[in-house]
Amino acid sequence: MNKETREVSKLIGQAVNAGFNVAEDGKLTAADTQYILPLLITGGEGIKGIKAVPAENIALTIEERMQVKAEFTNALSDVDDSTAYDLAEIFSGALAGWRLGQKAGKKEGRAELAAELKAGKVQISDL
Repeated sequence: MNKETREVSKLIGQAVNAGFNVAEDGKLTAADTQYILPLLITGGEGIKGIKAVPAENIALTIEERMQVKAEFTNALSDVDDSTAYDLAEIFSGALAGWRLGQKAGKKEGRAELAAELKAGKVQISDL
């Protein structure tokens, strides 16, 4: 299940979208609260499950990766299509890089644990 990852992706996209709206005139004014306030009100949905994202991210199928990217992209409603596309590519690439790092770290961690078990430095009961 990738619910939390989709929620966080949507929240990040909404934050980027709000940032584009706020920056449009080059200054921060009271009128900009119309972009920031909804993000603060609904942001809890994206944040409350953030601890589940690392485990979900490493297990995402290709279809789920596309769903996560779509959540981010769809939140960029006020960003021009070309920029939204590039931002979605960057976001998707960052998740992919993180996923590759997670997988490499997991493999190295298993290998290190196996070596310590074989050397008698760690016992199963220690785990």
